[in-house]
Amino acid sequence: IVRARVFEEEKELTQLFPSTGKKRKEEKAHGVIRVYNENNSAQTQTLVANTRFISEDGKLFRLETTSVIPKGFLDAQVLAAEAGPEYNIGPSSFSLPGLVGSPLYTKIYGKSLEAMSGGAQKEVAMVTQEDIAAAKQQIAETLKAQATASLLAKIPTQFQLFEPSLRATIVEDNSLIKAGAELDQFNYTAKVKVTISGFHKEDADLLAQKVLENYLKPNQAINKETLHISYAIEEWVSNPENVKSTFPVTARIEAVQYEVVEEERLLANMKGATVKEFRQIMEEYSFLAKAQFSLWPFWLGRVPQDSKKINIDVHLTSW
Repeated sequence: IVRARVFEEEKELTQLFPSTGKKRKEEKAHGVIRVYNENNSAQTQTLVANTRFISEDGKLFRLETTSVIPKGFLDAQVLAAEAGPEYNIGPSSFSLPGLVGSPLYTKIYGKSLEAMSGGAQKEVAMVTQEDIAAAKQQIAETLKAQATASLLAKIPTQFQLFEPSLRATIVEDNSLIKAGAELDQFNYTAKVKVTISGFHKEDADLLAQKVLENYLKPNQAINKETLHISYAIEEWVSNPENVKSTFPVTARIEAVQYEVVEEERLLANMKGATVKEFRQIMEEYSFLAKAQFSLWPFWLGRVPQDSKKINIDVHLTSW
């Protein structure tokens, strides 16, 4: 069993983004007209909503709600008939064109004590749907980079990671601002979770060496100095519902193998051997690159029978 883990990191960010949309904004001026009722033949005078009031300079305003004007006066809210700053007029007197030709024309009239305000025609910045989509993408990429860097810095070095398993998921994302909002800038908030899978390399290396040993014959061994193991994953299939999911790993195991010299057997064969007999013995070890034999003192003609007086050195050369 090779120990494996899924590592994860979450990052949250709120960022300010510019609005790129533009729209023409038109607003009507509004204000208060004091409506006077000097009609002595009736106690009150009812004016319905949208009753027209014309200022001295010909600007038309309409009554916002139906109003009952008592004898004396009543302050009433009015709205300009059209949008534009030219309706932001100062204090003025108003007549009611609907009463023209009637005795009430001079009895019912209005006056504004303060200037009208709010009339405008201008271009304003606007948040578009494209702005919101671009903000979502940009903040997700920023968070993915931050979370990935933070995650990789925390993972223990003994774990082998697989880049194909790297996943960035947007856990939360929202903007309280909707498309069409009249703003120069808007905030977007997101939270991203980054996950990556890896396994314990020491476990896998031990397993890989065991696999390699199965390919060796009894008289063979590997030069561990030349051992090289690499891992790869060609396809990643996420399985979020199964915590104990498995995934295929390709391991490439390389090492130089060599024939093992059985020193005890060689030692037994060398006892009492001459130089000629030694050469015959070494014919059994044709896999050796070179075999060197020497006697000391030099006048000895045979190898001693005492194994304690025989030294055998096997040197393994990497290439």
